[in-house]
Amino acid sequence: LLLDSRRGTSQFDRNIMGWFDEADIPYTLVMTKADRVGVPQVVRFTNEVCMRYHSQLHSGKGTQGPIVHVTSASKNRGIEELMASVDADFTGY
Repeated sequence: LLLDSRRGTSQFDRNIMGWFDEADIPYTLVMTKADRVGVPQVVRFTNEVCMRYHSQLHSGKGTQGPIVHVTSASKNRGIEELMASVDADFTGY
């Protein structure tokens, strides 16, 4: 699921994540345009997403949260790691 780092999660994004969670479908969050915001905002956004799953896990209502990748295509940051993760998901390595 692609998330714009400048905007955070929308209600639509949260609905999609909720549907994936309810169906027990694993997914990856890709935070795009990380170069357009400051590091504190990227950290806050990542923590917000991760804490959602932490609270669900400890309430007995959820499973392990998604993998979160922080990327910037214009600065070529996080792209290689994202591609390796996608490759591993399909090849099992």
